[in-house]
Amino acid sequence: MGGIIPLISCDTIAELKRVLSYAQFGLTAEQQGLLLDTYLPWTETIAVPESLTVPDCRDPNDIPFLKLALADGADALVTSDTDLLSLSSEFSVPIITPRELNEQLASNA
Repeated sequence: MGGIIPLISCDTIAELKRVLSYAQFGLTAEQQGLLLDTYLPWTETIAVPESLTVPDCRDPNDIPFLKLALADGADALVTSDTDLLSLSSEFSVPIITPRELNEQLASNA
């Protein structure tokens, strides 16, 4: 496995911004902006066709991540989200946890 390039789309950026504003993270608007300013330069933006079909997902806010992974033929969708992880057996792109990614990276080192 080479370097890791996080993929983003307009819809996943919008969802990331929405989630960063959750009170549980305790981030000010300035901290949210700084986090995005630090993260986004490392990403690759992908145009995602609306016509993509993905498995039904309990949380409609997760659909953009499924479509993004499918649109670009991602190597994996890395998440801790249990709704997404529950779809791993019915999705063509592997859905793995951050721990599984770390294990894969360690075994390829």
